[in-house]
Amino acid sequence: MGVTSARSVPAQTGKLWAENQVLIRYIFAFVVVSAVVVGLGLLLQLAY
Repeated sequence: MGVTSARSVPAQTGKLWAENQVLIRYIFAFVVVSAVVVGLGLLLQLAY
């Protein structure tokens, strides 16, 4: 009976990863965009 639970755990983890992959991409994109915005802001401050 321990076999069924052991098999369902990787399946649930894979399902969670598939669902969160989009969320991870959104978070990654948000971090990149915010870093670029901060970098541009610093460059503008240094320029003027």
